[in-house]
Amino acid sequence: MPRVCARFDSIKYTGSNGIAITERFTRISYVSEVAGVFTYLDRDGYERQVNAGEWLIFSEFLDGYPQCVPQAQYEARWIEFPDI
Repeated sequence: MPRVCARFDSIKYTGSNGIAITERFTRISYVSEVAGVFTYLDRDGYERQVNAGEWLIFSEFLDGYPQCVPQAQYEARWIEFPDI
């Protein structure tokens, strides 16, 4: 029996790549980047914030809302695979 998993994509907010994040993940909209804080609108129009150094994890399969996690949690709970 094959093992399967849903696809998740992740990107680290560096403090200056908010526009690139919204271009890659089209279910969120860019608002601003000020002092290392990226502000975006989720698909329901709610304003959310991500601090520099945190990761956004996306899955179109589940719900399309990004999950924001700090570096330590990302390293402890997620495994990166090569892009396919």
